[in-house]
Amino acid sequence: MLFYGVFYFMLFAFLVSIFAFTQVDSSHKPLLFLELCITGISSFMYYLFLNLKPHTISLLRYKGWFITTPLMLVALHTLLHSTVSLVYLIGLDWLMLLAGYLGELHLLSRMTAMFVGFIPFFLLFYALYSTATFTTFTYALFWVYFAVWSGYGLAYLCKESIKNTLTNVLDALAKAVVAISVSLYLYLPLY
Repeated sequence: MLFYGVFYFMLFAFLVSIFAFTQVDSSHKPLLFLELCITGISSFMYYLFLNLKPHTISLLRYKGWFITTPLMLVALHTLLHSTVSLVYLIGLDWLMLLAGYLGELHLLSRMTAMFVGFIPFFLLFYALYSTATFTTFTYALFWVYFAVWSGYGLAYLCKESIKNTLTNVLDALAKAVVAISVSLYLYLPLY
């Protein structure tokens, strides 16, 4: 079952982040602490998912995302040296998530929820892009975030089983792969 794979991969990313946290300069510790929180919360959420029905999982995901996605944005904002307000970014993030959650509750159609959710999504990424100071690594990371987060919106339109499978893969990319990449970037500064 894919949930087990993502659960263990999140735990691995958590451990990599712990290792990097203990090894890096103190100026990088706050950023790695964010990655620890993101992968730790995500690991806990996947642990909870292991015995739930697919529709229940979709609703529970949003509760985790309301916590982890703002942390992810703080981390990305920090890496990009963005000057846009974090309150603005997190507000847009929560509007995007609220649209999806209303679709999960069938208060909006899936298509309407996706369309409405993409409005704050594009505003959020435009604000980050237009205020960022990029390095080679952070430029690539920005586009990984953009592509993966776009994928959530597209997966949202799929039937429940496919949506859950795609969302598991996207979670692994958005959280575990990013945490490992950021940990290695800060531990082994190659750029």
